[in-house]
Amino acid sequence: MASIASGCYLDEPLVHKSHLPLDPALIGTWEDKDRAKWNVTRHSETEYAIRDSKGEPMIAFPGRLGNKSFIQITVPQSGGKLIYVVISYAVSGDTLEISMLDPKPATATPIGFAEIKNAFLQNLNPDKFFAKIGTFKKINAASETAKSPPAKQKPQDANLLSAAGRGDLASVKQAIAQGADVNAKDVNGTTALMMAAKNGHGVVVKELLAKGADFSAKDNNWKTAFDHSVAAKHDEITIDLVIAKEKAESDKRIAQYDEELAELKQKLDGTQQKRVEINREKSKV
Repeated sequence: MASIASGCYLDEPLVHKSHLPLDPALIGTWEDKDRAKWNVTRHSETEYAIRDSKGEPMIAFPGRLGNKSFIQITVPQSGGKLIYVVISYAVSGDTLEISMLDPKPATATPIGFAEIKNAFLQNLNPDKFFAKIGTFKKINAASETAKSPPAKQKPQDANLLSAAGRGDLASVKQAIAQGADVNAKDVNGTTALMMAAKNGHGVVVKELLAKGADFSAKDNNWKTAFDHSVAAKHDEITIDLVIAKEKAESDKRIAQYDEELAELKQKLDGTQQKRVEINREKSKV
């Protein structure tokens, strides 16, 4: 399955708030035939945290308009813009069927927001706006990990993980100096950055980021350091992780621009050389 926001989205939400309970059957990690994963966890009493294989963490909640129940997912975009994806689903045992509201079908005129909302409110067959996007099977994170047991952990890595978890900056620095892998994981897939973020050790988080810790790494439950920080309500650490992510993306874009400029300069130099050769040939005539 492609990214969950692959074109089937609304520019404004169908509903703004919901107090409906979560469905325990939906919680878990799901995988389709192409091994694309869809991870659903409990974010609050009325909200899910959802992540697909390629996307960022997204918040969703169960909604209802008229007689139609659905899940509305808020998808952050660059520049602070938000878009909204609406899905319906059915769980049967370990099988999950997902359909997505598509206001912009490829074979018809795009549907207006008012028309969609009216169909929900007046029960005018809102299901006609949904298209099935995939079938998923529930997987067990522990069993997936068991298929590929982690390599034996180096003492330095174990020391780093332990020090990060308890916020011991001096020991973190010592472990790294002794050759610890800053992105080493324990049996649960947890990194030192995740431990420090979860436990509120901001100074350690900054040190690990400065040493190249991967803020996008995921544990066995598909959670990142950002997810752990948000869940533990460590706002300053969350901000630091967002800044680190934005800086990495900015550095990547700058590197791409530099590469493109280098290629352009090479082409221009080649063009200039050809002109010199042509003028040289003309002068011989």
